Amino acid sequence: MKRAGLFLSLVSAGLWLSACSLAGDITPPPGSRPVASIDQTVPTEAPVVEAAPVDVSAALPSGRPSAASGSALFAAHCAECHGATGASDGASVAKLPAPPPQFSDPATLRGLTPREVYATITLGRLENFMPPFANSLTDAERWDLAAYVYTLSTTQAEIDDGQALYSANCGECHGADGATLQDWTAADYLAATSPQQIYTAIQTGVPEIADHVFASTLDESQLWSVVNYARTLSYTYLAPGAPLPEQAGTIVGQLANGSAGGTTPDALDVTLLGFTDMNLVGTYTTTSDATGSFTFEAVPFTDGEQFILTTEYGGATYHSDVFAFESGDTSAQVALPIYDVTESADNIRITQLHTFLMFEGPGSVTVGQMAVISNDGDTTYAPADGQSIRFAVPAGATGVTAPDGLEGETFAVTEGGYADLRPVPPGDSTLQVFFQYQLPYSGQLDFAQRLDYPADVANLLVGDTQVSVTGENVSDLGVQTIQGLTFQQFQRDGLAAGDTLAFNVSGAASAVDPALGDATGATTTAVSTDDTLSLGIGLGALSAVAAGLGLWWYRRRQAPAVPASASGAADGPITREDWLLAIAELDDEHAAGKLSEPEYRRERAWLLAELQKVWDAEG
Repeated sequence: MKRAGLFLSLVSAGLWLSACSLAGDITPPPGSRPVASIDQTVPTEAPVVEAAPVDVSAALPSGRPSAASGSALFAAHCAECHGATGASDGASVAKLPAPPPQFSDPATLRGLTPREVYATITLGRLENFMPPFANSLTDAERWDLAAYVYTLSTTQAEIDDGQALYSANCGECHGADGATLQDWTAADYLAATSPQQIYTAIQTGVPEIADHVFASTLDESQLWSVVNYARTLSYTYLAPGAPLPEQAGTIVGQLANGSAGGTTPDALDVTLLGFTDMNLVGTYTTTSDATGSFTFEAVPFTDGEQFILTTEYGGATYHSDVFAFESGDTSAQVALPIYDVTESADNIRITQLHTFLMFEGPGSVTVGQMAVISNDGDTTYAPADGQSIRFAVPAGATGVTAPDGLEGETFAVTEGGYADLRPVPPGDSTLQVFFQYQLPYSGQLDFAQRLDYPADVANLLVGDTQVSVTGENVSDLGVQTIQGLTFQQFQRDGLAAGDTLAFNVSGAASAVDPALGDATGATTTAVSTDDTLSLGIGLGALSAVAAGLGLWWYRRRQAPAVPASASGAADGPITREDWLLAIAELDDEHAAGKLSEPEYRRERAWLLAELQKVWDAEG
């Protein structure tokens, strides 16, 4: 699995787990599928969420479906299981209880009406792990998909042959556009008619029309060519593998200063970035006017292309939500938020602080810390010296670094510890800070870390079940396992600015990386990963760590001999393509109905912030 893929796998587990907590209200950070409200009681059974009923018995498309739009949607939401060409050979087929239908086989869909295909897309087939798309795709998009899957067993040459045969044998009665007699351009007929029904009507005739038998004049392949062409009269055909047609659209944007009393600057440079299949395909710039408005005219795009708006204001970089042109629409209106800047840290709060201890060898312990930072004000915190978030490290710490950061660009190593160099915009969980260091360990560690900011929750996860952990006001949440990783989990709530996070670790560590297995014969106690409910109980806090530390842990388990200070560790530095892949996988999660719209937008904002960081570094 690719790095971003594992990253989002851990996050996916965090989505469900974040709904369960033994320790109170814990709001997961961006990247961990945050939920707006978390039940503070332990569930006794998995919740059952009933989807709103969707009536598809008489569904009809409101406009002409587009196979081009369906092509982009299929690649984004379906190819993972169905395969890029519909051959039932997607990357996730092995995880399914049964292979999905082979759309590349003409026989697969010949007996099904487009309405039946649309119904399957809408309602899903949960018994085969196919999610419903009623809430994640619009009605028009589901019809676009239904149109496209029929094309996966045809070619442009076959459609061209069918058009010639249609003109010679059918056009005189049905009209060149198919609108005479039975109107084949009307949605109400072909949406409810299977290809096999049309084939039979052409081959053996229909009672209402004399001399409508073509069995003796057209062979089987010719008949199917006519059928496939006739169906394109009700939608816009695109041959599989053909390049998506390019269109041009207009994007109207508006700067929105969210600070109280804040003004909208004039002549602010705005950049538009376009992405297709996680690749940058276009960069455009313009300048806002005195009202904060700006326009990008004649922007070339293809169906499925996504865009991001960015600008710099007051030394901070801001971006819009990811957006795309709606199917059939060539205009978009987008807001781009900006904020005034403050040097006061009064509104800075640590929503969650996660401290992870990993015993990789004798004599030392590696400490990874992830802090989810919130800004409760309405101005971006950006001090003049650039060191927005500071963390002291315990005495004796060495090798302070940020595995996914760039020293001097996104973080700095200070005399007393770590400083993040990124501004903190207003909002809950708007910045995620992650850094690591080593502490000496020879059977005893007195950990003490002074915090400069209040912390709602401090979690401690110890990657060795053989050591003992104690501390004042530290709650023991037991041994937990997630994604094959085993931890002791502890928690402390409600630290004020200036308080010290303190705990004691003692005992001989097994010196085993839990991700690599039990090489020393030490035994561990863990909940069963086969029992989803057991896995979830008590892991609300752990879910956030899975999101924030998942990539770090993965890199270390892949090549534990690589020094922690080595840039990129075993798998190379995180690139813009990794973050774009993570965004694409997040889109799939959203399309599968696994998270709400607010959760989706919030996590996308965090991923885009990380993408922007790498983008700025790579130039």
